[in-house]
Amino acid sequence: MMKKNEQRDLSCIAHDIGGLNAVIGLTQNYISCVQLQATKAKDNNDCSLILWSLTNEKGFENIMSNLEILSRKIESLADEVLGFSDEVSNR
Repeated sequence: MMKKNEQRDLSCIAHDIGGLNAVIGLTQNYISCVQLQATKAKDNNDCSLILWSLTNEKGFENIMSNLEILSRKIESLADEVLGFSDEVSNR
């Protein structure tokens, strides 16, 4: 934990923001794969298998987890950026 008056460099924060793209990219790729499976489904049984997999193989759970991680990280990074804004305003 950083002390109240210690801040990370803006370039470190920007690097962390850029790192979020990896999580977003993986999530987009997973959803694209599911969408491709759905478009290739031959019948309702295939669609049922896709839904079963999303539910029982933790597909939905993983997507939700990734979104929660992204949300928390974005909020944390936004708070850090606002800290810089406050510092500049107080000069």
